[in-house]
Amino acid sequence: MIHKNGIAAQTALAAIAAAAIAGCEIFVALAGGEDLACASDQACPSGLICVDQRCRRPGTCTLDQDCAYMHGVCRNGACVAMPDAGATDAAVDSRLSDGAAADSGHTDTAIPDAAIPDSAILDSAISDAAILDSAISDAAIPDSAISDAASPDSASPDAGIPPDWLWPDFGGRLSLTLRNPTSEWLANFPVPIRLDQSCLPLDALQPDRSDLRFVKEGSSTILAHEIEPGEADRLLVWVKVPELAASPTVTHLTVYYAGTDISINDPTAVWSDGFRGVWHMAGSIDDTVLPDSTGFRNDATMPTQHEVRQWNLGQMRRFDGEINVSVEDNISLDLRPANQVTLEGWALPDSVALENRRVIGKPGNLQLNASRDTDGLPQFLVWRDDGVGGRGVYAPVPLSTDRFTYVVGTYSATDEILRIYLDGTLCATKDIPSDGGTPDLRSSSEPLQLGHSFVGMLDELRISAVQRSPAWIAAQYYAVGGTQFVEYGACEQIRDLP
Repeated sequence: MIHKNGIAAQTALAAIAAAAIAGCEIFVALAGGEDLACASDQACPSGLICVDQRCRRPGTCTLDQDCAYMHGVCRNGACVAMPDAGATDAAVDSRLSDGAAADSGHTDTAIPDAAIPDSAILDSAISDAAILDSAISDAAIPDSAISDAASPDSASPDAGIPPDWLWPDFGGRLSLTLRNPTSEWLANFPVPIRLDQSCLPLDALQPDRSDLRFVKEGSSTILAHEIEPGEADRLLVWVKVPELAASPTVTHLTVYYAGTDISINDPTAVWSDGFRGVWHMAGSIDDTVLPDSTGFRNDATMPTQHEVRQWNLGQMRRFDGEINVSVEDNISLDLRPANQVTLEGWALPDSVALENRRVIGKPGNLQLNASRDTDGLPQFLVWRDDGVGGRGVYAPVPLSTDRFTYVVGTYSATDEILRIYLDGTLCATKDIPSDGGTPDLRSSSEPLQLGHSFVGMLDELRISAVQRSPAWIAAQYYAVGGTQFVEYGACEQIRDLP
């Protein structure tokens, strides 16, 4: 007997082109227009409504429990991601409460077209409200793109087991559909999968969750995954997807569970594609070490206690401006051989401060600041071996104090352009030609600092020796903060589970 369970499927993926929002310009397709800033329903694309000043798809929920898979709440028929309602700090609770507004002070100024990489510009002929139901294809990634592992155990002849069930010792499986909202195929892309009782019976798993297996549809290759530490009633699993199809093609995965064979929870395999440090902020208030999930083991030391809370992306940590969380300098943090860098993180500051408040960075080398001392604007800086000193680019609007913002800075010595992104959108660029000098990054023996002088909540801080593309950054934003990137399908069981 096959038991069915799961979240109602979203059946349409819309593409919208070059829509100016929040003072930055969008150059990628968005999932149905969701998360666009709005003041009324009329400001949203067809089929969406304005909820909390963001466009949402109605009719996807009736109760808060319908939004449990994303740790959200149901508002006006639409799921909205929210931090843990059990958080105790009144100031933070009020900023994250019902009615939280979008960034104030944002302008509609677009950056010059010349600063936009050609690969990031969509066909302007795409209508803002065009729903591409007929264009959505169920085509899987070509089998030739990923080599299959050794064939799994042959399926039991038992008529109760579907012929495509890869491992009969695993009692259940859940289908997943990934919708990349960009027009670019992405390789080795980390996708967060949120699992709880609404889509998978967690009680049926081994206590250490070692009986989870993720595979691409049509393949028996087990995908690398990392399970973040967290609460017992929900899981956040990062899955490394070898190839994520470009919109409108979707990527199908299957997660098998409740088996006897062990599958390895392998963070280093998930974060191997250019990452030099990944800090999830998961753990407890008593932790003195913040582990790095990459194979470089750039664990950060935390000499003082600070609070851990739950939100849409697992756990986050509160920084009070006094905490010194740092990673000792080592060769893996010297990015000069690659001369490329991406700094990224999710930040929710207490206030817009006229101070240099850092998300992640090394003094005299690389810095991604939530605010700078002159005007409180986010800033990305690099120092090079040209003797000029720090060069920076800043976003045109401050970080929101109502919700998390995904802030990213990138640089490559090849094009000598600084770029800063907010919430997956390219906000500003700065050309810094070396004029006969070297464009190479300067070396620094200073420790890498996480949240230096920052006051507020931080999560998912990363440093890479790769310049991530605009599409990669946009897709990462929607994978973490969106509600349609992962579609949870049917939960099937071939035997009764605990």
